[in-house]
Amino acid sequence: MSSTPEAQTSFAQPAPSAGTVTIRFFAAAEEAAGTGELTMQLSGAEQPLGEVLSALPEQLPPPQAGACAVASLSRVCARSSYLLNGRQARPETAVLRHGDQLDILPPFAGG
Repeated sequence: MSSTPEAQTSFAQPAPSAGTVTIRFFAAAEEAAGTGELTMQLSGAEQPLGEVLSALPEQLPPPQAGACAVASLSRVCARSSYLLNGRQARPETAVLRHGDQLDILPPFAGG
């Protein structure tokens, strides 16, 4: 009875790749960003929300001629609330992954 060693096949796991997220801007954030929505490439498989917010200005389209932003996007973001996939998120703790949706909600007036 001869025994042959079983062939072992190993498959290399692909390295985590960067993905994209959808960022939606509302009210003053939309005005400051110059767009209502942006698809952004992550720097890796996941990226902290704080890093995404810091990188936003470089990702935006150039301002249109005559456009007058009430406030810079950085200033608006500093006062905003965030929803990540419909749930409240904090820049200090939230992490974005491929396919996520981030909503930037500045303070709204009214009651």
